[in-house]
Amino acid sequence: MFSKPVIYPFSEERPIVWILLENPQSAGIHPLRLKALVDSGASRTLIPYTYCTRLGYDFEKGQYAGNASGVGGGVVRTFSHTTRITLLDAQNTADIVAFPSFELQASYIEQNLPFILFGQRDFLKRFRYTQHGQNEWFSLEPIQ
Repeated sequence: MFSKPVIYPFSEERPIVWILLENPQSAGIHPLRLKALVDSGASRTLIPYTYCTRLGYDFEKGQYAGNASGVGGGVVRTFSHTTRITLLDAQNTADIVAFPSFELQASYIEQNLPFILFGQRDFLKRFRYTQHGQNEWFSLEPIQ
C-alpha cells in the first residue's frame, strides 16, 4: 500500500505537502499540522525555530548543525533535533496518512520561513520526487 506513488496537486504553484510534525520524545504534545515545500535546492530539511518550543525542544540544546544561508541572504544558526514526520494524503485530510511516519535529524533554523523545507540529504533520500505537467501536480514515492 505505501510503496506506490502518491500524486499531489501543486499548491500556490509549488510542490507543497501537508504534514504532521512531532517530537518523538514528548508524547504529551500534539503533532503540529503544517505545510512543507519539497525543495530540491535545499541541502537538508529546514524547520523554522519557532516550532521548537511548540514541540517541547530547547532550540540551542539540539546538536549544532552549522550555519545556513539561502536566497533571503544572511547567515543563521541551525540546531538539529530528532523529529517525526508524517506525510498526509493529497486531499490534506488530517486523518489520512500517505506514507508511514519516519524520523530524521531535522535542522531547526534561526529564521522564520514560510514553509518547512524538505531537502536532499534527508527527505529526498527517502522519496522519489517526480514533477508532472507544468506546475500542475507531482508525485512522491518511497525509495525502497
